[in-house]
Amino acid sequence: MAAPSETYVDPSIAGNSGTGTIGDPYGDLQYALDTMTRDSTNGDRINIKSGTAEVLTGAIDLTNYGSPSSPRTAPLILSGYDSTAGDGGIGEIDGNGSSVYNNASGENIYFIDLKMGNCGTSDVIRAGRFVGCHGCEVYGTTANGIKIDNGHSHAVRCWVHDIGDSAVRVAVNGCCAIGCYFSNDGTRTMTQAVKQTNSTSVISVINNFFSLDSTSNGVFHTDWGIGTVIGNSFLTSGTGTAVGSASLGSGPVINNLFEGFSQGIDTYNSGPQGVRFDIQHNAFYDCTTNITSDNDIVYAEDNESLGASPFAKTGSLPTDFTSASFWSDLYAYFAPVDTGNVYSGFPVGSNQTKGAVGQPVGGGAGGGLLRVNMNGNVFG
Repeated sequence: MAAPSETYVDPSIAGNSGTGTIGDPYGDLQYALDTMTRDSTNGDRINIKSGTAEVLTGAIDLTNYGSPSSPRTAPLILSGYDSTAGDGGIGEIDGNGSSVYNNASGENIYFIDLKMGNCGTSDVIRAGRFVGCHGCEVYGTTANGIKIDNGHSHAVRCWVHDIGDSAVRVAVNGCCAIGCYFSNDGTRTMTQAVKQTNSTSVISVINNFFSLDSTSNGVFHTDWGIGTVIGNSFLTSGTGTAVGSASLGSGPVINNLFEGFSQGIDTYNSGPQGVRFDIQHNAFYDCTTNITSDNDIVYAEDNESLGASPFAKTGSLPTDFTSASFWSDLYAYFAPVDTGNVYSGFPVGSNQTKGAVGQPVGGGAGGGLLRVNMNGNVFG
């Protein structure tokens, strides 16, 4: 497969116009999808220019375009840009009260460098499998931010906030959330940031930042699913649970920082399967209970109660995803400090121990390459 074909949309110009080139872009995303010829060999990247929101009149419809179906070839990529394709500019898709994309069997579609939301009571993104959100802001619904019905999908370096149900909700195998920021900062309060809901689910939650309040929970696993929770920073001013599980297969939970939760880690028995966890090298501050289990924990080692907050809380949490300092401001706020056995700064060398929560790295507001080592730390 060669590089995908490039198509351009500039929402600032007249809607049903243009030819889709960078010099003569389409003026409307749905018009582009209805008009262009799909590259069924290499796929398409539709570049949505920053500056003016693409306001939908309904969820994105691929009837005329055709449905990407193979996980290996011909993806559909929707990506923001400023002046040239892939330059990290943040395009915007306004759901205008409905989903941005809503197809429970849809697959092989990717959202990159986009602001997507204002979806009323509908999921912002709902899809089947082989779906990716990279460097996106997802916001503004009483439902779910990103809902995956059939697995093999991921959210990387996204900001998901102002959500009323789950920020990321997955049902089947092979999903991950890496380097994302989940926050309650709008009119809606999420029930949980990351939720795994099915007996065949496998989800990895690595190097994310959680800023919660009220009764919001961080990560929840259910049934026989498997969840790996490594290198995350959990902070709340409320009464929720940071990591909750009713799953036999869940674990490990390693190298995480927890502050302010009623329950830091809660493993409980909701059925005959029971719960067994591998809990290591986590640090807890101001949690009512650090670790609770109704069943045996297979391995618990070197977990610590702290006498002070493990987070620097320098400056304030960011609120503008298009700002070049968005991620650096977030890292400054959540940067570990020296307390107990938590080390200041982000992990390098000997600091790859308890509380050394890795930071995602990369250029721009939403760009950057992430690589994850065996310790769950992300490096560039």
